[in-house]
Amino acid sequence: MIWAIWCKDSGRAAAIRSQFGKDHSTYLTASPLPILMAGPLTGDDGEGSAGSLILVEADSRGAVEAFVSGDPFAVHGVWESFEVQAFRMSRKNL
Repeated sequence: MIWAIWCKDSGRAAAIRSQFGKDHSTYLTASPLPILMAGPLTGDDGEGSAGSLILVEADSRGAVEAFVSGDPFAVHGVWESFEVQAFRMSRKNL
């Protein structure tokens, strides 16, 4: 099953994002869950960061929640919250 993870930045994210960016990238690269897509959510001008959007494949919500909870951005407070939602792809234009 595909899961969408929407991570919302905390108020202090800008100050600490760069400190943990390499750890976050390493964590995603080593993920036990197949990552279909990942990237930052930005302001309407395409600048700054408002959070992250990640699409993964997993057998259960629990596996996804455990995965995102262990991400350095979650552990160190870059993200203030995240939501996990099952996703059914109905169209793909790549």
